[in-house]
Amino acid sequence: MTKFKRLICLFLVIALSASLFVGCGKSGNNSGNGSDGLVDMNITDDITLTYTYWEDHIIINELVAKFKEKYPNIEVKATEYDTGSYTSELMNLAAAGDLPDVFWLLECDFAISNGYLGDMSKLWEADQETENTIPSINKYKLGYFGTDQKWTTPVKYFPSTAFANKYLFERKGKEMPAMDMSWETFEKTVEDMTMPDDDGMPIYGVSEGCTVITWYPVAADPNCIGEFGWNGEEFDMENWAYGLTLEAKWANKLDYYSSYKSSNDIAIDTEIFGEEVFAQDRGNAAFRLDQWWCWERYWITDNFIENDVIWVPYVMPHTEANKESTNMMCIMDFGGLNQYTQYKREAYELLKYTTWGADGWRDKLELYPTLYTDDGSRLIEKNNMPICTDQDVWDGFRLVHPGEDDKYGRGPWFDYFIPYCQKAYAVPYGGQQIPGFTTWLEETGYRTIEEDVIQNGKNAYDYVDELERTGKAKNEERLKDIKELLQY
Repeated sequence: MTKFKRLICLFLVIALSASLFVGCGKSGNNSGNGSDGLVDMNITDDITLTYTYWEDHIIINELVAKFKEKYPNIEVKATEYDTGSYTSELMNLAAAGDLPDVFWLLECDFAISNGYLGDMSKLWEADQETENTIPSINKYKLGYFGTDQKWTTPVKYFPSTAFANKYLFERKGKEMPAMDMSWETFEKTVEDMTMPDDDGMPIYGVSEGCTVITWYPVAADPNCIGEFGWNGEEFDMENWAYGLTLEAKWANKLDYYSSYKSSNDIAIDTEIFGEEVFAQDRGNAAFRLDQWWCWERYWITDNFIENDVIWVPYVMPHTEANKESTNMMCIMDFGGLNQYTQYKREAYELLKYTTWGADGWRDKLELYPTLYTDDGSRLIEKNNMPICTDQDVWDGFRLVHPGEDDKYGRGPWFDYFIPYCQKAYAVPYGGQQIPGFTTWLEETGYRTIEEDVIQNGKNAYDYVDELERTGKAKNEERLKDIKELLQY
């Protein structure tokens, strides 16, 4: 999937609107087969399960075949849709009475509000393997949406990453920051690496696919478990204001420097790339803040390596005062079960095996070296990280990334980065876990506030009190609606 499509996905996946949980009261929360937990799998009756997803048809088809080997009585009809039409396709299936037994979600609101999702909490809580998952899933109750019931669970995990161009640091005679660099060091390095290049083109200290506005509250506060300083009950907008002020400072620092405005106007190299490219793609950015999927989708392709764009991953830095925290931003895609599926236990196992479960990940790691895309190139869909924390899975995942024999010397960064992501408390974006979040932003005209600070010189701290008040009020309103609906 293209970078543009991933951005579209990002905006879709954070949508939780005012109609959250309509039609999902007790009468609609049919837990189906397996309501008492992990009853035995049905291995005798002929069963057909339907399954929809996006993007991964090569590996999903292989895993479905493996699942069939494990459970010969279960037939899986898996259908892939493009991300651009995925939500519409899922709604069409539901309208026709053909909602899949298992499905992924680009955004959750329509699925919950229409009663598509089944409560999987008893299955999840009875499954001992769920204890071996990225720690924030259980600690922060991801997929519960402020209720006592688990409606969705992560199916893909992409840590937010500060990629650094190792070659650029070497070329400019600058020392690479320590792998556990603090936020203060990160800020200083961005400032130091903002300069004209030898050919007169600008070098950007940072290019952003995700911003310091979102990162800083998590970097500065150990109690922050969501965007804008969310601690589970309210927002701390003081740290948000610092991040936005920093963004404005960087965006307006010098005529040849901008992390906020698009940098592609000065990053054209048609002779090499055949198209307009961004500064980070042609080697003129010291850091690129983005999601982990960039590693295999972009940063190790020949265009970059051959032109000396050598990226290494850094974990999201924390402030010196918050150095012990391992909370970090991430993208998590979620999936769920049709609440009316006849075979809920079996559907749960299918979702688990093909996404977060250790057995499925072990099979994936064996399959990846043998798989190629339709055009004969290598398969790269292993760019999401394991969601289970089983050590053998993570050891296998580490082996498919640069090691001691890497001729570009990238191994030590991966030795630090990958184990860190295994144990970190991953913090998804606001709409994935905070009821009322997106509605609050829409009602406050948040984008206008951001633009006023960055482009018009307004003071971010002037908005703190009002945003904290309205954010908490909208969350409390949505939680009240949810609790009332669940009484029926």
